[in-house]
Amino acid sequence: MASSMGMFTLLMAMLSGGATELLDFVPTDAYWKAKNVVVSAEALIAETQEPRQVDASAHIAQLGAGTPEDREKAAGEIMKIGLGALRQLERMKNDPDQELAMRVNTLIQQIRLANKPHSVRLLMAIRTLGEIKAAQAMPSLKKLLDSKEPFVAGYAARSIAMIEGKELPASPAPAAGFKSDLGLLPANVGVVAQVIGTSKKKLSIQEAIKQLPARQNGPEMIAQMTETIIMVADQIGNVRLDALTAAVADDVGNDKGFVILIARGEFDARAAGLALGKLGLPSRGVDGMEVYGGENPGLSMFFPSNERAVLMIGPAQAKLPVAELVAAIRQDKGTLMTNAAIAKLIGQVDPKSAGWAVVDVTPGYKKADVIRAFDGIVMNSTREGDLTSFEIKATGKDPKEVDAAVATVDTVLSQAKQHLPEMVKEMPAMQPVVDFVQSAKTQSKNGSATLTAQFKGEAGTMFIMPMMFMGSARATAPAVREAPPVQIQDKAQPDPLPGK
Repeated sequence: MASSMGMFTLLMAMLSGGATELLDFVPTDAYWKAKNVVVSAEALIAETQEPRQVDASAHIAQLGAGTPEDREKAAGEIMKIGLGALRQLERMKNDPDQELAMRVNTLIQQIRLANKPHSVRLLMAIRTLGEIKAAQAMPSLKKLLDSKEPFVAGYAARSIAMIEGKELPASPAPAAGFKSDLGLLPANVGVVAQVIGTSKKKLSIQEAIKQLPARQNGPEMIAQMTETIIMVADQIGNVRLDALTAAVADDVGNDKGFVILIARGEFDARAAGLALGKLGLPSRGVDGMEVYGGENPGLSMFFPSNERAVLMIGPAQAKLPVAELVAAIRQDKGTLMTNAAIAKLIGQVDPKSAGWAVVDVTPGYKKADVIRAFDGIVMNSTREGDLTSFEIKATGKDPKEVDAAVATVDTVLSQAKQHLPEMVKEMPAMQPVVDFVQSAKTQSKNGSATLTAQFKGEAGTMFIMPMMFMGSARATAPAVREAPPVQIQDKAQPDPLPGK
């Protein structure tokens, strides 16, 4: 199993926009070697063909009739057919008979869970055809452009663009979804931030590993990480991360406060939940939501949909606003904007910002020397080509205190300019921080302060840098035991609605 620090680096790379999908990290040659497949256009085209369809109509009809035993037997027969029955099931998932529709949807989910390795294999075949520019695959790839299976149409479009030598199509950014995620947050927060993944870059496992200290980024680590990612993908499928919304409680300490992370993207929520269960995380129901987590520190994670995941961390479970977040998701509305100070700061965010953060300097935050002179802080980032520019604005009531705070920041920056370059030799991931510090300029006037800086890279790099420090500090902690593969029985579960 790869080290916890290595997996942490992969997560950080996704959050920072270095890659947006789990499978981006898996080199196609390493994948096919692991699957004992000799790569050729003909072999890969065969991988993209739809599974042979089997007439399951009689079994599907039996799902809505007969005795519970008859329905369970029909479900078992459909599970044996597997992917060959999926197209027929899809046509019935919105049937007016709600009981039939529920059973059909349950079977669709079970078939997909049982065939995760096949779905990953299909995506890797499509991607490889684009990489080897297999022109003879164009008819097969074009057929996949209308696929409703997760990720397939997008992968086909990118491979077609690669074969034709065109610019890769960008995934549309679901702005409404980002706004909705922000609206779920509770009112008692002091920090709110969002990072939107806009990069078309595909970060290889080799590039990600290079961000680790030299002693950890050798060929053995690359092999371990690749094996681990393939194992995880075969259990939960591909994962895409579009944006991250974060919040920190307005007062934090050893026994109070929380951090909330809401990830927006695409994944299989049911498969992710099963994987967490296999990790040994206990689960509980909260207003109908399956919540996974434990104590020391308090951690709760749940998956409201295939597009949204929520993670909360705090000193104890009792300190986490789990019930409040679940209720907000049910109502599609939280209480964040009832916090007048936070709402005012968010109003100053540039709508075009690729990543932003606001800080309401609450009484709890006033304990921090650097920011106690300010009342509010707003950070925006813009991106042009490979260059990301930051502007941080802060205001305070006492101009003299603001001037003194800026002088302190200048001193810290001056010291960092001397020492950080040495750290890059050991930790290459620090390079954006060095560039940021080297370019940073401050200004103070009439109770307002501004800091501007820029570097080559994605906006999210700077927003998640404190998390990278945390991950590095925890790298020496005892390793979490590896989760065994998710075992899915090749049969339907008991009839979810035994009576009609």
